[in-house]
Amino acid sequence: MPKFNKKTAFLMALILIAIVIFAGVYIARYLKTKTPPVVQTPTYTNQEYGFTMIFPDSWKGYAVINETWAGQDIVDSSGAAVKTYSGPLVVFRNPKWTAEKHWQDIPIMVFTPDVWQLITEEKIAVSAAPIGPEKIGQNQKYIFATPPRWYGFTDDLGMDEAVGIVKTFRAFEL
Repeated sequence: MPKFNKKTAFLMALILIAIVIFAGVYIARYLKTKTPPVVQTPTYTNQEYGFTMIFPDSWKGYAVINETWAGQDIVDSSGAAVKTYSGPLVVFRNPKWTAEKHWQDIPIMVFTPDVWQLITEEKIAVSAAPIGPEKIGQNQKYIFATPPRWYGFTDDLGMDEAVGIVKTFRAFEL
């Protein structure tokens, strides 16, 4: 094994320290450029019903349209009288939406627990679709759902983005 004098050992230590410093700087710069920027996204909070959703920057300036969903009893062959039901429907509209160029809306149906129970028992229909609404959350007062077949049945733009926004839906207690 070769012997090193103090001068050679000192020089090797300096080279090793330089390599460590260079590697640290390189790694820090590499990680800095590879880390995606943190994007602040607007959060919608509905204090009346108790839910939030997060919208991407591309939805900045979206509209909130308050509408009403409607449903009725599913009648049997006896032809019994039909009772109607209705409730809040909160619709979010992409700011790029125009009469000429439709973008996918995000409709959120709001149900009371007793009406939701009738829907799950298939005693109430809220659309002509052969399936019911899809539950996306609930709190103590309300059940939230998207309408049956709410996307993918038109040529509206931005369907995937709208579905992604719905996945951020969170209900909270009032």
